Amino acid sequence: MAELEHGRWNVERLLDGWRWGPIKDVTKKVSPYILPWSALPEDMREVVRDVVRDIPHLLAEVGMEIVRMPATKRKPSRRKPIPTWHRVWTRSTAESRGGSARR
Repeated sequence: MAELEHGRWNVERLLDGWRWGPIKDVTKKVSPYILPWSALPEDMREVVRDVVRDIPHLLAEVGMEIVRMPATKRKPSRRKPIPTWHRVWTRSTAESRGGSARR
C-alpha cells in the first residue's frame, strides 16, 4: 500500500507541475522524492509507510473505517481493482473540497 501511495503522490505532484531535482524547492516545485518506489531512499520509504499506517486512524477521526467488500458484491474485472480504502478516502477527500471523486 505504501508503494501505491507513493505512486499516487508522484502523479499528484507531476500533474501540479512539480519535477524532480536534487534539492527540494517548494517555490520552484522541485522535489528529490519524485522517483519510482524502487529508487526512493529507505528513510523516505519508511515515511510513506508511516503515512499509510495512519490511514485507519485518520478515517476513524471523521467517522469512517476500512472494510473489505463481501466477495459476492465484487464484480469481475479485467483491470486491476482499486482498493476499497482508496475509493472511500478519495471520495471523502474530494467531497470535503467541494468536488466529486469521479474520475
